[in-house]
Amino acid sequence: MRLSTLPVRPIRHSGEPAYAYCARIGATNGLKTLTHCGYVFGFRSFEIIQGKGLECVAELTDQDLAALSFDTAKTAPDNVELRGERLFRKQWTIASQCKVCPGCVRQDMAAPEQFRRRLPRAWRRTFWDIRAVDVCVEHSARLIDACEACGEALSYENASVGRCPQGHDIAQFICEAVPEGETLGARYILGRLGFAERLASAFLDELDLGRAIATMEAVGRAAMGIERFAEQAPSSSSGAILSVGFDAIQGLPERLPVIMDGLVALSGQRPWRWGLLKAYGEFYEWLMDEPQSAIIDALRAGIVAHAENSDQVIFKANTTVAGVMMASAKYVPLAEAAAECGMGSDRFRRFCEAQGVLPSARLRQGESARIPRAFVDQFREMIAECFNATELEIALGVSPAAARAIADEGLVDPIVPAEQRRELKFNVALFSVQSVRRLLDDLAARIELGGNNLTALPKAAATLRLATSKAVQLVLSGRLSIRGYDGSAPGLQAFLIDRCELSKAIGQHLSYEFVPISTAAGQIGIKGETAKALRDHNFLDATRHRNSLLVRRDTLQRFVDDHVTSQTLAAMGGFGSASAATKQLKKVGLTPILPMEVARQAIFRRSEAEAALDRWQRLESGAPRATEH
Repeated sequence: MRLSTLPVRPIRHSGEPAYAYCARIGATNGLKTLTHCGYVFGFRSFEIIQGKGLECVAELTDQDLAALSFDTAKTAPDNVELRGERLFRKQWTIASQCKVCPGCVRQDMAAPEQFRRRLPRAWRRTFWDIRAVDVCVEHSARLIDACEACGEALSYENASVGRCPQGHDIAQFICEAVPEGETLGARYILGRLGFAERLASAFLDELDLGRAIATMEAVGRAAMGIERFAEQAPSSSSGAILSVGFDAIQGLPERLPVIMDGLVALSGQRPWRWGLLKAYGEFYEWLMDEPQSAIIDALRAGIVAHAENSDQVIFKANTTVAGVMMASAKYVPLAEAAAECGMGSDRFRRFCEAQGVLPSARLRQGESARIPRAFVDQFREMIAECFNATELEIALGVSPAAARAIADEGLVDPIVPAEQRRELKFNVALFSVQSVRRLLDDLAARIELGGNNLTALPKAAATLRLATSKAVQLVLSGRLSIRGYDGSAPGLQAFLIDRCELSKAIGQHLSYEFVPISTAAGQIGIKGETAKALRDHNFLDATRHRNSLLVRRDTLQRFVDDHVTSQTLAAMGGFGSASAATKQLKKVGLTPILPMEVARQAIFRRSEAEAALDRWQRLESGAPRATEH
């Protein structure tokens, strides 16, 4: 029997596909299967499931054909179209799996029937047929695909949505609660289809829905460490994988390095050993098969950057790696980098050690260390702005010794300090060109034209037997003025000074910072011969200037604070003479810093002398000796 009209039919809901509506009409008229409905109503059920021949259904049910087509998926051999979105055919489950939300069934059954005819009220949502959607976002519950009472699989052939094929009431089943965070992926999918509020995603919105779902699944599996084809892979729901993938894509720049670390740890392989495929596994394989898009480009670039950063893998310039064109290599072998910088490999390696750019991990036998390209380029630029020792001599117009003295005084800036160079055996002195220019500019700013019989600064200093570096410091301190400038002369030779003014400046400088050794002897309380003995035995630092020995005032003060003479001890202890004080205190273990055959005047360290004097006074008074702790 074939009917041309349907005497009794329920109202179709928005989002209810044609095959589900036909099944509900069949249930209204006492039919039990969708195939039987097709036979009675005059359509082929398998065509209605594929979204074909909907004109017959629209005519029988008096439905708008456009609205019915909008809610019904149209399947093709390789894709499915639903509500203007395109999915892959494998993402559509109507032929292999039938899912239902018990909460939605209860909600439908609780709604009042419009015509009070007891028509079937539970209806199927079209998005339940999407394989990736296994949660109900409205009730935060897991969809079921089998009867909880008898265990029989649910089927689209069953005309009654609210009951299993054996007649058990689905509304009575308990819903499995799903965390809110596990519904993110489903919310995005339903938002794209117009069933929920739209969640924006800059990377995913430009893709077809099917490819967006596949991308969320791939990134989610990578983030959760799940291998798609591994038998021992943990059973995680599609909703959880989608949600993790969606969350990772939303924060891709921050999350991607962590995901890559997890994939490398999962594979147990490093990129430098077996390549990117072995290191990043199925995720890399999937990524290389995907067509170009913004997110695919970002993921490929992320893998390449992670491989370079984690293992210093060398990718040659102007080559394609993982679909990414390498404009330049991020790392350079040490020998190649040294050649570019015009240095030997060993010397360049020591310099890289000083800068901390060599890899901390131990290299395998035969493996070359790799230097970041950015550091090599920066070092080459730095060399272009540096003077070596010979170039520094030429730039300053002074002798090698004078140039070294100027560098030692800190008047120009070294690239690697001398102490660090000695430690690393880095025997190349490099000085900043900018610091040399700054020194010359500072001197030029102190030019005060005037005077006669002017002499170049280095020559005037040599005439007065003064180091050029000291003369420069006199100018910089304001004690000496530049009286002329010779633009044809190099470096410091261009600055002209008055030798008389230099001599006066030297005298003022010496009187301000130094005292003659004879004066120093008087302040200590010793004779000049004893002071010279202290100088000869390195107890008192003295500098020779012309025919005089000079002692720095601060050095002299430190010596006076730390030492005491025998005359002072005699006065402190009430001894009759200096020799008596020396003789008596020698009994309690006090010895002078210089033996008597070297210096006739005894000098002691103050701390030792005060302790010895205290011991001697206790012995003389008969008091018990202090216990040392």
